[in-house]
Amino acid sequence: MKTLILYATKHGATKEIAERLANQMKDAAICDMKGQIPPIGDFDCIVIGSSVYASKIRKEAAKFLAENIDVLYTKRVGIFLSGLLESQEYWQENFPPRLLADAKAAAFMGGIFNPKKTNFVERIAVKAVAKITTHTSTIGDKKIAEFANKLRDA
Repeated sequence: MKTLILYATKHGATKEIAERLANQMKDAAICDMKGQIPPIGDFDCIVIGSSVYASKIRKEAAKFLAENIDVLYTKRVGIFLSGLLESQEYWQENFPPRLLADAKAAAFMGGIFNPKKTNFVERIAVKAVAKITTHTSTIGDKKIAEFANKLRDA
């Protein structure tokens, strides 16, 4: 199964998750959605990963979904989100119900807070909402492996 893992990231956590996922998958290519995306028709499985800020996925991910939704309905699809706080809202607000229902794997993978990669406003927001002030990672290899298994076994 030829897999394309697409990601949209602001500070790098989603890229890290995509790389760890690719290590779990056979024949997987990784692509930042800010760059040139290969023709998705060439792949059996499409994985879409995005960070979430203020309940919204990255604009590159939203644009990709809008432009490719019909093709995605014909593919094996996996979706992952990254961030510090998980909410069911994120799924409902950002993805068509049919895509979520058809997805072979969908998971919230956690995130990374690195104060050195954030600006003052972001640090204040994370402290107020997530109660985090120091470098923190909530990304788990077990969750990534479970996601990969669901895609392979579906």
